[in-house]
Amino acid sequence: MINLTLAALRKEKKVTQAELAVHLGVSFQTVSKWENGISMPDISLLPALSEYFKVSTDEILGLKPLKHAYILREKASGDYWNQKIAYLKSSRYDLWNDDYLEFLVTKVWKITKPVKIADFGCGYGYLGMKLLPLLPAGSSYTGFDISIKLLEEARLIFKEKDYAVEFIHCDLYTYELEQQFDLVICQAFLRHLSKPKAMLKRMVETVKENGLVIGIEVNRVIENAGLYMHDYP
Repeated sequence: MINLTLAALRKEKKVTQAELAVHLGVSFQTVSKWENGISMPDISLLPALSEYFKVSTDEILGLKPLKHAYILREKASGDYWNQKIAYLKSSRYDLWNDDYLEFLVTKVWKITKPVKIADFGCGYGYLGMKLLPLLPAGSSYTGFDISIKLLEEARLIFKEKDYAVEFIHCDLYTYELEQQFDLVICQAFLRHLSKPKAMLKRMVETVKENGLVIGIEVNRVIENAGLYMHDYP
């Protein structure tokens, strides 16, 4: 997964999107799209970006940590994820092999009775869409997320579907959960947090005795090896 560091580099250099756009000969809207994950810079622009910010192309692409004065991007904020609907949908398209997910549900997790699922950092409910058709009838799905816009999208997606779902807007570090669940799951969630161990502890506290806590966090090296960039041959 490519996570451009342009916003952090701009703030460090104290330049605006418009100023960077002028330097590169593109529009400021183009720079905005790069920073929001909607599109990627043309590969021919990477050397110019590298020279402008005095960092390597790997650092620009987020494949390598910035060496100097790294500014942590606020990935745990609702404002950040409110802008990421298009990015999330494009990056999760065909993310799962459906046969393998069914194998996990039936053979590995061995879910044979209706379960109550809590999805931490549910986004627009992608995991719910994948899991609910595979689960025993009577199962329910509750998604928790800090992004209002992602939850609004999730409610629209499930509006006409005959599933027991609920979406809750909250900060999971501080939210008082009123119930426990049979299965607490997350996907590409812990990797974005400043305190992942504290969140994992919350997940454990939220699951019923003998329940399942499942963290789906993609290995970074394998992820980069299989990287596909839209619109590039």
